[in-house]
Amino acid sequence: MKNYKLSVKINKLLIFLLMMFYCCQLIAIPKLKINPITNLTISTKTINISAQNKKLVSYYIRAYSRGNQLSKIIKRSEHFFKHIMMELEKRNLPKELALIPIVESSYKPLAISNRGAFGIWQISYSTGKRYGLIHPHQDARTDLKASTNAALSYLEFLYEKFDNDWLLALAAYNAGEGRISKAIKKNKFIGGGNDYWALNLPQQTKHYVPKLLALSIIFEDPEAFGLDLPAILPKYTDRP
Repeated sequence: MKNYKLSVKINKLLIFLLMMFYCCQLIAIPKLKINPITNLTISTKTINISAQNKKLVSYYIRAYSRGNQLSKIIKRSEHFFKHIMMELEKRNLPKELALIPIVESSYKPLAISNRGAFGIWQISYSTGKRYGLIHPHQDARTDLKASTNAALSYLEFLYEKFDNDWLLALAAYNAGEGRISKAIKKNKFIGGGNDYWALNLPQQTKHYVPKLLALSIIFEDPEAFGLDLPAILPKYTDRP
């Protein structure tokens, strides 16, 4: 009798689990197959996008692909985008860097963070002062040309500082060069790796780079994700 009751309970549990699984399948967001992405050669420099954290990159691809949020941002940023892409071309820098203001400010020129970062590039007061944007009676962090020049100069500096590793440079742009340097030193001390994915970083920075990687994948071929957007990035033939 006890065995019979146990069998009934198990059957009910199995039916419940099957029903839950079926419901989840109905409402789940379809998973996108993302191939491993290795060295993307852009201009004369390389962004190493080995997506070890595929789940996070995949999550942000799905998030950015929903609705028309990217269409609105691109429409708002058309004037900014043209200038930034032209400056990237002049400096022979990766075109993906034009996506930074999407993550930082959604290309809103008057965006300001709770820490006082300002403009489309969300440049901090100290960085603005360092690159000549802050004056006694003027704050040029909202000036397109001046802020873009400063942001790209800072990114070039970070790229060189972190041994030509764009992922570390981008992480440093978000979290600060000091914090990334400390994370690398700490990892080296315990015998860990010094690449972006191996570091113990703030939550915001852990999500920051995957967001940019997701955007770079989307803008390489927006149509593949059902989006009516300009393909602003070149297609790479060296992806597996």
